Order: sequence, then C-alpha cells, then structure tokens
Amino acid sequence: MFKKILFATDFSEHAEIAKKVAVDLAKGGPDKHLWVMTVLEPVEEPLWPGDEPAGVSTEKWKKTINHEVRELEEEKARRLEQDIADIEAIGIPVTKLVREGDPAEEIVKAAKEVGADVIVMGTHSNRSIWDVLLGSVTEKVVKNAPCPVVAVSRTPQQSKGEKGPFLLVTDFSDASEKAVKVAASLAKEQKTKLIVLTVMGRGLGKRVAQLGLEHLVEELRSQGLDVEGMIRKGRHGHIYPQIVDVAKEVGASVIIMGSHSRLTVYDVLLGYVAENVSKHAPCPVLIVSDRSAE
Repeated sequence: MFKKILFATDFSEHAEIAKKVAVDLAKGGPDKHLWVMTVLEPVEEPLWPGDEPAGVSTEKWKKTINHEVRELEEEKARRLEQDIADIEAIGIPVTKLVREGDPAEEIVKAAKEVGADVIVMGTHSNRSIWDVLLGSVTEKVVKNAPCPVVAVSRTPQQSKGEKGPFLLVTDFSDASEKAVKVAASLAKEQKTKLIVLTVMGRGLGKRVAQLGLEHLVEELRSQGLDVEGMIRKGRHGHIYPQIVDVAKEVGASVIIMGSHSRLTVYDVLLGYVAENVSKHAPCPVLIVSDRSAE
C-alpha cells in the first residue's frame, strides 16, 4: 500500500527504532522508494547583546557559536550518510533530503513535494511544558501531513520483532473512517488479523459503541478479512491507557488510528489521544489525520 516512504530522523534513539520500521515498509518490491531526511534548525540570534559570558568579546562569542553550529551540522551530515549507506546496502533505493528551518513544517512540505504515501518518524516519550503549550514536532506533523504518519516511540517491546495482529482504534469519526480504509488495505496486503477496538468515554456511549462496532466488523469481514471486535471503557474519561493496555494484551504489531486536525484548548491541556498513545505504545502507531488524502 505504501510505495513512497518518507523517513524523518533527528538521530535520536527514537529515530533509530523508527528507521527499522521505515526500512521494513520499503521492502518488498522495485516500485517502492525511501526518502531519508533530516532538518537543520537555524540558530536564533541572542536576545540581548550581553548574552556572551563576562570577559568574552561579542566577536569571539559569535565565532565560538558558529564553530559549534558547523560541528553539529557536520555530525548530522555524517550520520545521515551512514544511515543511507546502511539502507542501500540491503538493496533499498534511497533519496537524501536535507532541509533547514522548522522541523515540522519542513517534514510536511517534503511529504507534499515527493508525494509521500506515509511519513515515519520517532516520537519522544518525555513531554516538556513547551511541548504542551506549543505542540511537539510529531503532533504538528500529524495534524498537517498530507498522508498517514507512523509515530514510533522507544520502548523495549518494539525490539522483539514479534508479528502480531493490527489493532484498529475507532470512534466512528471522519478521521476514523480514513483509518479504517488504511487498516483494511494493510491487513489484506499482509494477510494479518485485524482487531477493531472502540473505547467508551468522552461522549461515546455503550449502545452507540456496540452498534457501530458490530456494523464495522461485519463490513470488514465481508471484505474477506479476519476481524475481531473489542469494546473497553475509558477510565475517568481517559481513553489512551486502555488502547495501550489492549495493544500489550493482544501483542499488536501496529496500532492504527485516526486523529483530528482541529485544535481546541482542551486538546492542548489534556493531550491528544493519538499522540499519547504513540508515546506509550508497545509498538509503532500509524496515525491517519482527517487531513490525509484519500
């Protein structure tokens, strides 16, 4: 299903795990291609002339900063070349992309330019106050990407390599409908069992959940898929812990779910379900935004 794969790396431990996922997606045929990109973030000018340490001239301080910036850029370039060499050594065609600017904006822009079918990137499990207020890079990419995004967190279970069922999470929204199409295509392509999960909470009642799940499972089975339905109840209105727990229970190889592009103050303060899942999941999370192309 995914023929054009864009892998965005910052060379973190999370990105190293994501690289393996990107390589796996790029295997399987001459019609597949992998783009590997990194983004160089511009260094901001000091806010005040006196930002340099006492006794150090402004000129010397700027030279020191510029030297460190060059070293960082050279290190990124070296690691990018090494990643590409390792991937090409196993027979996967790779195109290198290096951009400068805001990471989220450049990743989304590159995805549009190359016509990517999917973006693969790491997501950090630590969440700072700046992430809460401004949004993390992964969160911004998911909300604006023209295609699904595989967010990969560094967790011990991801390195086991066990092949489990796909876990499709749905709340029957428009974004979930797009995720259903992606999940069905992938499950059919890879001949993998599909577990459909809906979690009651945040407005989704038991009766609606049961009716919606029964209809969806029946529809997917009519397409010749091996499907099982599950309903769970969110604890205190929180949905993502239940999704993570089920993924661990069934040994899911990937979680597939939708994410809304709209942003409210409640989303900022409470966190996005999809992003929270991606940061705690025992496996990669394929997030399909309602902005994603059909």
